[in-house]
Amino acid sequence: RPQNLGQIPVPLTEARPRAQTGTEETATMSKFFRFIGREVREILPATIFFLILFHLVSMTKSLILSEYSIPLSHSATATILALVVAKVILLADTLPTMKSFADKPLIYPTLWRTFVYSFLVAIVQYLEELVPAWIDTGNIATANARVYHELVWTQFLAVHIWLVFGLFVYCATTEVTARIGAREFRSLFFTGGGNSADL
Repeated sequence: RPQNLGQIPVPLTEARPRAQTGTEETATMSKFFRFIGREVREILPATIFFLILFHLVSMTKSLILSEYSIPLSHSATATILALVVAKVILLADTLPTMKSFADKPLIYPTLWRTFVYSFLVAIVQYLEELVPAWIDTGNIATANARVYHELVWTQFLAVHIWLVFGLFVYCATTEVTARIGAREFRSLFFTGGGNSADL
């Protein structure tokens, strides 16, 4: 009829984009929270380990140098360094070279990872001294020369030896855990259970 010619039916599909948009936003948020949860689970064990290690190193330096009234880094600095080192190590684990000794006895990947991590931690240690000097001088070359001449290298090496030992313990623990499984490791370490006959 003529009076119905001006009525244009609205397709039902026009109401769908809003629902689809809401579903896509929910899926995106779900992926984001899964990503955050995965990152936290991955970084948490290493962060806890290096928080303990760096605070032990800080306490050791404090005990050694307290009688000389030498200013030391605060607990916040040790915490930041632990977070940085934990993230650097997790990023290093993604490198193909870190799996070079996957089919060898555990001592091989343990020593290899300890060597690589020790090199990276030495860089972080040096940056700990370089960044404040760079901020103070405003020139990275001047800051580098200042750190090179003013840094107590015997103390630097003593702290690094401490850290290398801690890294070896960390690498050995993670290698054993990866080989036998986290549940079996917790059972052996904390409850004394597990299939000890298979080890």
